[in-house]
Amino acid sequence: MGLKQRFDIVLIGMMKAVEGLAILGFICAALSLSADAQAVVTTITLAVGFSPAAVAVNPVTNQIYVANDGPGGDGMVSVINGATNTVTVIDGATLGVAVGNDPDAVAVNSNTNQIYVVNYGSNSVTVIDGATNSTTTVPVGTAPCAVAVNPTTNQIYVVNFGDSETQAGTVTVIDGATNSTTTVPVGTLGGSPLPQLVAVNPTTNQIYVANNISNNVTVIDGATNNTTTVPVGTGPNAVAVNPTTNQIYVANGGGTVTVIDGATNSTTTVNGGGGRIAVNPNTNQIYSVGGITILPNGTNISNVTVIDGATNATTTVPVGTDADALALNLNTNKIYVVNECTWIGDICSGAGSVTVIDGATNNTTTVAAGIISDSVAVNPVTNQIYVGNCGCTGNGSPIGSVTVISDPPEFTVVPSPSSATVTAGQSGTFTLTVTPQGSFTNPISFTCSGLPALAGCAFSPASVTPNSSIVTTTLTITTAAPTASLAPPFGRRSSPLCAIWLVLPAMLLGTVGLAAPKRRKLLSFCVVFLLVSGCLLQVACNGASNGGNGGSGGGGGGGTGGTPAGSYTITVAGAAGSTQNTTTVTLTVQ
Repeated sequence: MGLKQRFDIVLIGMMKAVEGLAILGFICAALSLSADAQAVVTTITLAVGFSPAAVAVNPVTNQIYVANDGPGGDGMVSVINGATNTVTVIDGATLGVAVGNDPDAVAVNSNTNQIYVVNYGSNSVTVIDGATNSTTTVPVGTAPCAVAVNPTTNQIYVVNFGDSETQAGTVTVIDGATNSTTTVPVGTLGGSPLPQLVAVNPTTNQIYVANNISNNVTVIDGATNNTTTVPVGTGPNAVAVNPTTNQIYVANGGGTVTVIDGATNSTTTVNGGGGRIAVNPNTNQIYSVGGITILPNGTNISNVTVIDGATNATTTVPVGTDADALALNLNTNKIYVVNECTWIGDICSGAGSVTVIDGATNNTTTVAAGIISDSVAVNPVTNQIYVGNCGCTGNGSPIGSVTVISDPPEFTVVPSPSSATVTAGQSGTFTLTVTPQGSFTNPISFTCSGLPALAGCAFSPASVTPNSSIVTTTLTITTAAPTASLAPPFGRRSSPLCAIWLVLPAMLLGTVGLAAPKRRKLLSFCVVFLLVSGCLLQVACNGASNGGNGGSGGGGGGGTGGTPAGSYTITVAGAAGSTQNTTTVTLTVQ
């Protein structure tokens, strides 16, 4: 076999190896993508019912209540067992007592295990006993549309639209112990204020009703039912309370949020938002849907305005198309924004989705949901998220469903300090605080990457187990000091034996001309071989004589320069099985 043939075989072998590695890379990438696609654990299709309008969760019993229309407009409530995802339907056919027509909102008092379903079409509230699923009907005002519960006083507040021509809006107050009612007028007298939503501050026992037409908020004193009117922006349509700071946030249709000081009823206006709104009292961050971002392809993407409750500074986070609802998980500090779908005329061209916002970073991920997703609720105990999907695309009878998203509990890692400065040879230490989110109890181990040369890291303890409480570990980063070894007074010289090897090719070169013609070619190859070998050997001899001087800055043979000076960003990773979170520390070496 000739030399060229051997070379071709080696080249082909190398190409096949590269091809195999490429194929392996594609397989790994595909496996990675498929793992991400499994964020949605199950999609539940409700046994009966169309157009889910509202979802509420009892985290104590792990029962989920979905208000939806039944055949012919009769309302029903589907009860999902959060542990098994089985569905029980409360309607006239199943349990003998139907909920009212057009159920439009639902709220839970987890202290009493009573569920309140607002029936817009029949001017009533259906009270469901969570222990037995038996029901009681309570008459309320005209066109009830929203409900909120004060679990401390066991009072339930139902907002009634009223008749815009003949009847002003009201709030019906239901006593949870007796189901007796009291009516409280809201809004500006002399016309319908069209109250839309209500929120309760259980700490101060104050109730806040957003009046869309009269551009104000009615404040109800829960102890006396006396009212105060606070002017806000144009078209208020949503309201949320931070009970910790006693600040109330009113989303106005004009693209602003009015902040009401609960102690004085004074107001401040913040630009941004204007749609559905929610508050995280733990972080003092407020989230309001509102505004759009137009992508280069012409697609309109909804935004969420994040308000810092301490400064009223805002941040804009793009989410999905036609964002309509949102809910928070206070344990994990995640925000779930429901995006209905992409519309072309009157037809929904794609499934809805949920944008998950990380409250610590405002980074987002997207999870697929059903057709026309328009409601959401969170169980913070199980970290399950329930998304109501209308299914009404205009292409036939709507088929309602609930998408159940499993969002496993995680943890955060925060260093203190976040940076350190050391001299080469010293160590830097950092305390890593690990905070579990939700019910996270798994052991966490740590690694670090991005270390400078001749540096190492160690953790004490090497792993921690939160057990639902904050734990710490100490990170120590070690560096190496420069070292040097003494050289001979006049330096090292190459060994004379090494130079002799260069004489041999010269001697053979003189014999080439004397050799027989047939042997000259072979002898020439030998001479060339010896010349090359001799040069390489001479270089090796020189390297041995100068051993270790390269890069040591004149420190002498065998010395090292230690950890190089500079500023290094080191990534610290905490891992518990497939769950991993990272943070960074900065180490400056002088």
